[in-house]
Amino acid sequence: PQEQQTPPSTPTDATLNAGPGPDETAIDPAEVDRVAKEWSGLAQEMATIGSAASELQASLEDFGLVQQPAGPYGEMTSGIQQLAGGASKEFDEIATGLSYGAQAYRDHEAAAAATARSAQ
Repeated sequence: PQEQQTPPSTPTDATLNAGPGPDETAIDPAEVDRVAKEWSGLAQEMATIGSAASELQASLEDFGLVQQPAGPYGEMTSGIQQLAGGASKEFDEIATGLSYGAQAYRDHEAAAAATARSAQ
């Protein structure tokens, strides 16, 4: 039996804790980074699938006397390549955005802490 894959994590209540007011939210940048790494891993897996599909290309000779499936087979493997490549790129962009957001949050928190210290 093939192992079922679970979708990448999304921030949970453990990641997003309601603060004291309705407009305040606490973020755990380490958790956001962890989720970004999951998306990055999925991007790499999709790139691997795209590469595997490109290795499945066949010539007319591979089909022998029955060459009618050659066209649809080529369309299928090309389609898999394109879909996997697109998914890999999209997943990579999600990972990059999450990592950027986590770092921006850290930078903002550090600047706010420095401002608070200097105001004392």
